Amino acid sequence: VVIGILSMTGLGLKISSLLIGLANGNMLVLLILTALVSIILGMGLPTVAVYIVVAAIIAPTLVGFGLPRLAAHMYIFYYGILAVITPPVALAAYAGAGIAGCSPNKTGWQAVKLGSAGFLLPLVFVYSPVLLLQGGVGEIIIAFFTACCGIVMLACCNSAYPSQNPLIRLLLLLGAILMIIPGLLTDSVGIICGGIALFIEFKILRARRGSDASAV
Repeated sequence: VVIGILSMTGLGLKISSLLIGLANGNMLVLLILTALVSIILGMGLPTVAVYIVVAAIIAPTLVGFGLPRLAAHMYIFYYGILAVITPPVALAAYAGAGIAGCSPNKTGWQAVKLGSAGFLLPLVFVYSPVLLLQGGVGEIIIAFFTACCGIVMLACCNSAYPSQNPLIRLLLLLGAILMIIPGLLTDSVGIICGGIALFIEFKILRARRGSDASAV
């Protein structure tokens, strides 16, 4: 029904021209608006249907802005998938909440926290297609490894595990963002931030164990 409405009424073309007008030639703004459209449509449509609709009306515009065709289509597909964990609908969160016997709304927001790296990753591979296996073998391996480390660090920051210390969480957040973004400089600084966070956490745990031992 939704695909028929968009195609038969001309609303799809209207959305495309509206996004181009709002972006005003700014690629980042167009990408953010495209992500919002994909997420909104994904709240009520299966992922494949979202991809078909958005790929037909917006993907050519992204390619026209100079994006590689693979990156443009994967960007749309990625946010269509993320729609299933995005409140207020979050169909996957509703299913998970039913299994766990807890609040769907809390489950949805927790899913967003744990999957927050997924909302950042499409923007990264649009500007650096090496994460889409577009590059040398060495570059791809390094980008894959550092991106995985960055995603783990971001999940640790958002879930306050293993530490609730604000400084450690801030270092993990900064390091995660830098490691997800491909590049030798950003990866190096990200590793340093992660190392400092681990060192501080180690010192806190060691001091805590020392105080517990003295109390005993």
